Amino acid sequence: MKFNLKIKNLGKLTDANIRIGSFTVFAGPNNTGKSFVSKLLYSLFDGMNANHVAVYLNELIHPLQRAMKSFEFYLDRGGNKSGQSPFLHLEDKLQTMEKLVEKCANTNPDYAGEFDALESIYPEFVEAAKAMTDAYNSIMPDLESMVSNGKLLSLGPILGHVDRESPLENIDNAIQGINAGILNREPGEIITVGIGHKIRQNLIQNFQISSLIDIRNRKEQTIDVDIDGFGQFNIADNFVRFTVEHDGLEALQNYSRVIYLESPIHWKLKRVLSGARNFPRFYFSLRRRQLSGVPGYFYDLVNATESQYTEEVDFPDLLDKLTGKEVLGGKFVTSNSGVLLFQEGERQFTLPLTATGVVNLGILALLIERKVIDKGSVIFIDEPEAHLHPAWQVVMAEVLFELSRHGVTVVIATHSADILKWLEVQVKKHPDDERLVALNQFLANGSVSGEEDFSAKLTSIKEELTRPFADLYVKGL
Repeated sequence: MKFNLKIKNLGKLTDANIRIGSFTVFAGPNNTGKSFVSKLLYSLFDGMNANHVAVYLNELIHPLQRAMKSFEFYLDRGGNKSGQSPFLHLEDKLQTMEKLVEKCANTNPDYAGEFDALESIYPEFVEAAKAMTDAYNSIMPDLESMVSNGKLLSLGPILGHVDRESPLENIDNAIQGINAGILNREPGEIITVGIGHKIRQNLIQNFQISSLIDIRNRKEQTIDVDIDGFGQFNIADNFVRFTVEHDGLEALQNYSRVIYLESPIHWKLKRVLSGARNFPRFYFSLRRRQLSGVPGYFYDLVNATESQYTEEVDFPDLLDKLTGKEVLGGKFVTSNSGVLLFQEGERQFTLPLTATGVVNLGILALLIERKVIDKGSVIFIDEPEAHLHPAWQVVMAEVLFELSRHGVTVVIATHSADILKWLEVQVKKHPDDERLVALNQFLANGSVSGEEDFSAKLTSIKEELTRPFADLYVKGL
């Protein structure tokens, strides 16, 4: 993967031209936008690499599921003695719709295949939407009777919360939304809207923001992103508008997986964070959204690591390097109860008892072993040097560079002078490796350096990163 990227009005960045290559480096001081760009690209790439039919249709179905659960919760509080759901007939039709969504999701197609799969199955979606409306109309008198007879108790007096709409109105709106979203759209529109839904979800969950306006540099302007060969994106208050190039979208969907790695601290808290995510949620309002403080890409990666593969790993030498005695001297394994443990010889340690640096390199080894990282994957890593001794920082750089040499696109955001020094030595020893590197210097003025010469740019970055140390030692004399 190699392309140029133009970004305006994102976080600290006012106007930046960025290069992406096989081994991409974002370097510069804190608070200059490096992590923002990484999260943005992950959100866009993962969004375009998703099954957009499933994303779109799940967006239509979930409001109805939430509304039905909300209604039943109100009904239980109001004294439903029979214990039988009033939605049995409607739930049957909803399951038909869910099976159609699953059918589309299981095709796992590229862009053209996704469109073909949807076009062939679309008449079934239309019939399912009509059947769902008929089922709702058949039970509506009973539902209205429950409301009029006072069998539903408001949650307001109990929890100090009042919905803008009643439970029955929520269901009615959800049914209307399904009809409008299926009967009034063409198959091609569904894929386009699905891309927009997924990108917006990714931005909100990965940045943990309540509104897209929170990541803009200037609130009166929009974020503009132009990715050569892929498309243009405009991020406004609550919408993502875009045009994508079909060839670029298909090329992106040929990549096996998009990955974002950040703090190893998240992994040390994996058990409690996973439990918090799965905690039952109340369905007070269809508009309610929860931000946990944990970015969505962490959960994406946790889900990816929970699968075991029988095929051989793509990079056995790198796996041996990381888990061998010279580096980790062990590896992560999964207990019978699904808990990650670090195994060193005959001993096993839980994640809280494992050194954070070991977690950092150990998770990278786990991703290689589980084939989460394979040829054709894209990896974003924020501060790969985190919690690593300089010697292990070099190991991290060596492994990541070898991955990029063998078909993995690697993007790192770093402050590490040691990693950059390793990169300088690597390119001096092997001049041809410079073609793999896309080096970007993020500046405090909200831009990215336009310097073209690799050596000059690297020297400037190292001087900037090491200046505080130099000043400290000089003052110390």
